[in-house]
Amino acid sequence: MLILRKHFAMHRKWFATFLAGTAAAVFGYFFWAHQYSTRWPGGSSPPGLILGILGGAIIVFECLLWPRRMLRSWRWGSARLWMKAHIWFGLLTVPLILLHSGFVWGGWLSTILAALFAMVIASGIFGLVMQQILPRKMLTDTPLETIYSQIENAMRMAIADAQSLVLATCGLPKESAAASVQSQPIETPDDRNADRVVIGASRQVELIPGQLLRTPVPQVPVANSEVLRQKFVSTIQPFLEGGLRLKSPLKDRRSSAEFFRQLRAVLDPEAHPVLEAIEDCCEQRRQFDLQTRLHWWLHSWLWIHLPLSMALLVLMFVHAYVALKYW
Repeated sequence: MLILRKHFAMHRKWFATFLAGTAAAVFGYFFWAHQYSTRWPGGSSPPGLILGILGGAIIVFECLLWPRRMLRSWRWGSARLWMKAHIWFGLLTVPLILLHSGFVWGGWLSTILAALFAMVIASGIFGLVMQQILPRKMLTDTPLETIYSQIENAMRMAIADAQSLVLATCGLPKESAAASVQSQPIETPDDRNADRVVIGASRQVELIPGQLLRTPVPQVPVANSEVLRQKFVSTIQPFLEGGLRLKSPLKDRRSSAEFFRQLRAVLDPEAHPVLEAIEDCCEQRRQFDLQTRLHWWLHSWLWIHLPLSMALLVLMFVHAYVALKYW
C-alpha cells in the first residue's frame, strides 16, 4: 500500500475522512470545554469519554487486520480496502486519543498506555515509509532480483554453472589429470542441446537464463588459464557462496571491477567471455544480498509493530476496566 503522488487519487476520500473526523473531534472537544469547563476536559468528561470510546473501537478494528489475513473466513472486503482503512483510521486515533487524555499523562497505567500507543503509531508510520521507499529502490538497484525464498537456490545454480565454465576454460587440475583418463573431451553442443554444457564425463549442467547461457564455452582448455582457476577457488567461489558476510574484494563494485580488470589482463582473450560471465555472476550475488537486506527492512518492523499492538489492545481494556471501576 503506497501513498505516492501518482497513487494518491485512490486515497483522497480516506484523507478527507481523516480530516473531517479530526476537525469534528477538535471542534466538539473545544466547544464543550469553552461552554462547560474551566480546564481541558479529561477522559472522564463527556467529550473525553466519547473520544476514548471511538479511539478504542478503532484500535480494536485495527487489530482485526491480522486475523483477517490469517483466517479465510474473515476476509470480508478486499485487502486494499482493509489497508486503506488501517492506515487512515490508525492515524485518526492520534487526535482522538490525544484529546481523550486531556493533554496530561495521568497515572502510571495511563502513562504506559500512552507510551505504547506512541510506539505503535511510530512503528506503523515507519513501516508505511519503508513500503514507499524500498520497493522503488529494489526496482532501480536490484534489476536481477528474484523470488526472495529462491535466492540461495538461484545462487547454487549460478555457482554450479560458473564451476562448469571454469572447468571448460582451464581443464582439469594437474593433480586430477591422471585420475580422469576415462573422461571424454568436451562435446560440442548439438542443435537439440544448445543450452547445455557437457564437460567430460560429468553431468550435463542446465544453464540458467542470462549471461551464462549466452557465454561461448571454449571447446578445449585455454592456454595459461590456471590463474583463473586459482582466483575462482580462492576468491570468487567463496564470495558467491557467502556474499556480503565475507570480507572480500568482490563486495564492492569498484574493487570488484579492478579485480576482474587485473585478471583479464593476464588471461588469453579467448577466456574473456567466460570471465565476463563470472563477473556478472558476482554482480548477481551483490544484488541478491542487497535484496535480502531491503527485504529485511521491509518486513522486520512488523516484529515490533504487531507485538506492541497486541500489548496496547490488552492494556487498553485494563485501562477501561480500571477507569470505570473508580469513576
